[in-house]
Amino acid sequence: MVAPKPTGCAPWEFVVGIDLEQGEEIIIQGTTPSGEVLELARFTATGSIAGTVFKIDKALVPGLKLTAINAVTGERWV
Repeated sequence: MVAPKPTGCAPWEFVVGIDLEQGEEIIIQGTTPSGEVLELARFTATGSIAGTVFKIDKALVPGLKLTAINAVTGERWV
């Protein structure tokens, strides 16, 4: 997994909210149409509904598939 590389386009902001257990760590990743996996955000729940804001470069958005992954168990939400 790699960090997204800036392309010079202004980023779009996204907000994700997930019902989690206290302390659960989640990774938000995107997969490009070419199969490259980018880590977009990582956060740890501080309550039952965890939310975070993250930015994605506009040039990366077309065709990007977002996935949330439990960092410990590997459980995935697509």
